[in-house]
Amino acid sequence: MHQQLASVIGVHSDTRSVALVALYQYIRLRKLQKPEDRNVVIFDEPLRQAFGGVEAARFVDLPELLARCLGPTDPVVINFTVRIDTDVNTPNLAYDIDFDLQDNFGSTPNMFSETEQKDLARLDAEVLVLFIV
Repeated sequence: MHQQLASVIGVHSDTRSVALVALYQYIRLRKLQKPEDRNVVIFDEPLRQAFGGVEAARFVDLPELLARCLGPTDPVVINFTVRIDTDVNTPNLAYDIDFDLQDNFGSTPNMFSETEQKDLARLDAEVLVLFIV
């Protein structure tokens, strides 16, 4: 992910869906939706810079804008040496390979303060009411 967008939404290396949710949360928290048309997002300065000067976009266009900022993940490199100096009749062996991964499911601290989380929960409840009615 481009560093500028990563610093804005607080997601540096994760799945596309997690980055999209973080972008949606950023937009809702900062009330960047156009009041008369909630399907349009007016970008603030950090998002404008991250998206190359784009001033606004529709919600349905956000995944495409985000995809432009995503890149491939770093490959996993496993160093392995094939030994040919041993008997070919040795039994098959299995090895556990330990490596560190960032846990993005549950243990990552929330990038929003408690007040911001309450605001998001309230907004989510308001949106839910719109769909129920």
